[in-house]
Amino acid sequence: MLPEGNVTTLQYGELEVITGDSLGYITVFWIESSEVLQRFKAHESAVTSIQVDATKAVSCGSDMMI
Repeated sequence: MLPEGNVTTLQYGELEVITGDSLGYITVFWIESSEVLQRFKAHESAVTSIQVDATKAVSCGSDMMI
């Protein structure tokens, strides 16, 4: 399932791209195939920032939640 909201933040690694969108979803894409690996609702409003490492992601949103 592709994101329906506008991309508001983006981080990338060697193999994946992680986006946050205006509807509060975080989506993980596999770069090689553009396949969506995971998508979940993280915030009640827009995701404003994402920081990632090899195994974890931390996000904050305009809902003032981390």
